[in-house]
This record gives sequence, C-alpha cells and structure tokens, in this order.
Amino acid sequence: MLMDSSQAKGDALENAVAAIEEVILQSSVGMGRKPIIEKKKIITVNMVRHEIDVYVTADLAPGYKPVFIFECKNWKEAVGKNEIIIFSEKIDASSATSGCFVAKSYTSDAVNQAKQDPRITLLLAAERDPHGGAETFQFFTRSPEMTRLDVTMFKRGSIGLDAKLISPEASELECLGQPANFRAQLTIWSMQVCHGDLMAFFEEAVPAGIYQRTVNGELSFGPGEVSLNHEEVERFAFHVEYKVTVAQVPVVSHFEVKSRGRCITFAPQVVGNDTMQWQVVMPSTG
Repeated sequence: MLMDSSQAKGDALENAVAAIEEVILQSSVGMGRKPIIEKKKIITVNMVRHEIDVYVTADLAPGYKPVFIFECKNWKEAVGKNEIIIFSEKIDASSATSGCFVAKSYTSDAVNQAKQDPRITLLLAAERDPHGGAETFQFFTRSPEMTRLDVTMFKRGSIGLDAKLISPEASELECLGQPANFRAQLTIWSMQVCHGDLMAFFEEAVPAGIYQRTVNGELSFGPGEVSLNHEEVERFAFHVEYKVTVAQVPVVSHFEVKSRGRCITFAPQVVGNDTMQWQVVMPSTG
C-alpha cells in the first residue's frame, strides 16, 4: 500500500535510492571492492550534527576512498532553493566528492541554486502505483513444510529381507564411527530425497495456495559409513509428505530515479524465525 506518514514516505525513497546505488556500484567494472552504503548517517563537524540520507564510501584502492552523499525528499511540493543551500553545506561538512539531490520536482530557484555548486546533481524521482498501472509486478514466496516422514532401514547384507521402520526418538545413530543426532540427520537426508521434486515444483508457474507433495526415495551408504542401534545400514527408504505454501507478496513501493534505475520493494515476510524483505532493482541502461 502507499505510504501514509511523511517519515515512512521519506524512508521508502531513501531505501530505494540506496538499493539502486548499491547495484550500480557493485556492477561497475573495476570497482574491485564492495562499497559501503549507510542510511541516515549522522556526522558531527565543529559540534554541528548533520544527517545524511544516503552516505556512500567507495573504497576503490588503498588511499582512494571518495565519499558521495544523497539527499532524498519524497515530497508532493517542489523542492526549493533553501534545501539546495543546506545540501551544499552537507557536502562541505562530509567532505564529499559530490552529492545527488533526489526529489519529484524542483522550483526554478532550486535549479538555478544547484548550478552554483558544480558538486550537486539534481535527480528526478517518480513514484509508481504499486497496485496497478501499465506495469504490474508479482512476487511469490514458496514455503515447504514436512507433514509426514516414514523411514525404513535395510541392514547391510540383508538383500532387502531385514527391513524395519525406524523411530527417531529411540534410535542411536553413528556416522563414520561418530555419534550423530538422528533427528537432525533425518531432516538433512529427507531434504536430499525431496530436493529434485521441490526444485521441479519451484519451476512451475502456479497461483497462490497450498500444494501437497509426496516423495518416495532411497539413500545408500558404503561399508562403515552409517550404523543405527549398532547395526550397519546399507540403505534407508524414505516416504516423505510435505506441503508448499505459495503466497503472493504485495508491492509496497515502486520508485524510478531518472538516469539511475528503478526499485520495487515488497512487503516484509516471516520466513522461519526471520523476517525478510525483497527488492527488485533495475539499473538504467542508458
């Protein structure tokens, strides 16, 4: 959805500008070193605090570490000359090589004021409707979750005649002669068994929903590799049932910065114990 508060709107543009610049710098030929991009950086010069919206340090080589700063104003009204004057002071305070001011529009006084400082570049930003328009971006997450796991052990040398269902709670596992956590190892093995099926499903174009999947597979082991309850294992047979939840992630912002690129930001999503947020950045080619 479109941002409501002025702080949220400002943050959205700052995040987009930082993401675009990071992609541009990382893809530049000869950069060699990863740039450092900081948002809302506070610097203090002569006991005066300055907040820099986007602060870029390009560590090109030992002794070559230029600074570039960005000021972002996601305003409906045009940016005036006073903001440009303040930005010139920020360039001085930060000892920046140059600075880019990013806004949706500028007054003629602001444009003329910027011409007084050759270090300043004015960039135009456009905010697109994330829910429609000529371009609609869709992004889906796919979250697998195991719902059932049956494991059958085949003892070495039994030729399939000595098979038994395994209970992870009452089993002692050894791998290469060392004790191992059977439940954790089963999770790893079951993922190996399901890998091909899951990757094939990920390549399918499917709508949002919950999809039930079933996989039967086997893993074989060489002599001395795996033993369970002091019996050497030749192979395990797995019956795995799992579901994949496919959810569409809404777009929360879509900005285009002229001559720099576009950034589409999607809503945060909880993945396991973490919260993740995806962005798609398309640098300008011209």
